[in-house]
Amino acid sequence: MRKWSPPTAPISRKTSIASSQNTAPGWPTIFTPQLRKADQEFFFSTMQPFYKATVIYVLALVLALLSWFGGGGATATHKAPTFNVSDLLRRSAFYFVMLAWVIHTFGLVFRMYLEGRPPVTNLYSSAIFIGWGAVILGMVLEKIYRDGIGCVVAGSAASSR
Repeated sequence: MRKWSPPTAPISRKTSIASSQNTAPGWPTIFTPQLRKADQEFFFSTMQPFYKATVIYVLALVLALLSWFGGGGATATHKAPTFNVSDLLRRSAFYFVMLAWVIHTFGLVFRMYLEGRPPVTNLYSSAIFIGWGAVILGMVLEKIYRDGIGCVVAGSAASSR
């Protein structure tokens, strides 16, 4: 029987742990699933999908709030200011909410895959899931009313977790 020795080839930062160590001579292949999962968790941690989605949700919230003040003002007869929605800002906010929701969904599904369970077993996972559901509600509201309120609901609910 041959004595086990560690791999002799140096591991670079750009090379994944699982691929470099499994190809080295003498490395036990019993650790392959654990190393693959460690690579996936490292990818998830460095990608930070929930942080990136939160930044986009805040941007959408700001755009939706600005859309409410994108026009209006006193009319010629000095009546109360009209509530004019800037359509470009409102639509941009909605598209940013959709983009953030896709990133949020990817992060939620990937986290469920890594943990092997639904996202309702602890407070952090539940908050992420509830924020995801609130964004769906906000997108439905925005599609129905088209006045920016859905984007404000989605942006504030998802970024406050």
